[in-house]
Amino acid sequence: MGDLSPSLENFSVTTSYAYVNAVIREQGSYHGNQVPFSSKHKGTMGMDYRTGSWTFNLNSEYQSAQFANNANTVEKSADGRTGRIPSFML
Repeated sequence: MGDLSPSLENFSVTTSYAYVNAVIREQGSYHGNQVPFSSKHKGTMGMDYRTGSWTFNLNSEYQSAQFANNANTVEKSADGRTGRIPSFML
């Protein structure tokens, strides 16, 4: 980033994005459903600052909603075996 401004010379920024359309391909009642625990959208962002021999990092990760079972049940069960898992960002 030092090319933008000399004051940014010690900073670096990274990003990534992935679209994953993981669906059940086997014929049957779940055909075409989203694979359990597979988010369609995943992304990361990070920033590093280097000074001398030290590097400081700030990173974040995002995952879109996903399902806990092959049926893609939206309603959550008490034991967590079924239901939609909401999206999250750390």
